[in-house]
Amino acid sequence: MSDLAHVIPIGGFVTPVPAPGPDDDPAAEQRPPTRAQARAVLLARRAQTRRQFAAARWLRARERTVIQGVEAGLATAEYAIATVAAAGFAGLLITVLRSNKVRGLLTSIVESALSIS
Repeated sequence: MSDLAHVIPIGGFVTPVPAPGPDDDPAAEQRPPTRAQARAVLLARRAQTRRQFAAARWLRARERTVIQGVEAGLATAEYAIATVAAAGFAGLLITVLRSNKVRGLLTSIVESALSIS
């Protein structure tokens, strides 16, 4: 087996670590990390968190752009369709109300309502 027993990923790069030899101190693994080591780990975690937040922010912005791009002008089109439908309904209503049958029916309803009181 190779003398590189461990492989540790650091910042996206694979860093080989030599296998412990007979001269290595077993208590060295139990020692707390130095300030520089702890700071390096902290900075690496912060950088990773910043990259994750930046990626998430970019994805949200891209999603909004895609959705807005697909739906751009839909409100205007909806208003135009509703306006045309309302104008058509108003024309139909005017045509129906001007007919003699409906005019006679409405006149009789109004006359009967006025004669009751």
